[in-house]
Amino acid sequence: MHSREVNMKLWGSVRQGAAKVAFEADKMVKVRKQEQAIADVEKQVREQYTSLGEGVLKLYRESMIDHPTIAAAHEQMSALEQQIDQLQRELEQIKAEEYVPETPGAAPSVTESSGQPATPPPPVASVAPAAPVQSVPPSAPAPLAPVAQSAPEPAAAAEVRHCTNCGATLPDKGAFCPECGQPTTPAE
Repeated sequence: MHSREVNMKLWGSVRQGAAKVAFEADKMVKVRKQEQAIADVEKQVREQYTSLGEGVLKLYRESMIDHPTIAAAHEQMSALEQQIDQLQRELEQIKAEEYVPETPGAAPSVTESSGQPATPPPPVASVAPAAPVQSVPPSAPAPLAPVAQSAPEPAAAAEVRHCTNCGATLPDKGAFCPECGQPTTPAE
């Protein structure tokens, strides 16, 4: 009889442990789904801010509104657009370069498609940061932080993806969620 009681206690303990693990796993899935729902709404908010900013910039460029804060943001956007244009011109120069096989005793060279030796592109001028925003009406949302003036980010910055089943953050590559095993769609 004694071993039967021990087995019953052991079985009860195992069953209770399994129930707790199942509860915690279910809770984790619910938490991840809720976090994903929050992230989705936050993304919509960011999209609305972007749309609002683009609309205000358009109105400013059309001289329909005027404000020092908008003027500073416009100056910064114009400088960044010029920097993008310069970087694109440099990219085109790099794409136009052709390899010229070296001749004995000569240093290897690279030429542009015109046949002329390639000249290094001029350095990109750095953009001074805009003056910080001093005041904002109380009903307006908090001002956006100034754009960093460090090295430009890669054009194809990967967007964070989340599993549609459990909400886990997905790696850039991979066909399955590392948390729940759900098949994923590739990043666009």
